[in-house]
Amino acid sequence: AACNTFKVAGVSYRQDVVNKLKMGDSIVLRKDDANIHDKFAVQVVTSSGEQIGFVEKERAFEARSLLAINGKRKGSVVDIHRWSGSTGVTIAIHDAKQCSCMSHFARI
Repeated sequence: AACNTFKVAGVSYRQDVVNKLKMGDSIVLRKDDANIHDKFAVQVVTSSGEQIGFVEKERAFEARSLLAINGKRKGSVVDIHRWSGSTGVTIAIHDAKQCSCMSHFARI
């Protein structure tokens, strides 16, 4: 089944939230029309509403096209990249119940 993965930008400002994330955690993408830096901005938040960051600017328009009519879409954390710098996060929007994203990242 198809899925779309996106790197989350701005995570260095939200490390308190990012470092609590686990693989497979549910996330919500929602459009951010008030964003002055990017008119197509898509915010990434936890299921409880804590901001993780934004879909990377270069792919924000693409991500926005996948949102539901209410401007939101559920997804999940498919990669957590820990290193000496800020922890990075990759999320996926699933087009079907079964998606190979998790198994793909597990193999890397």
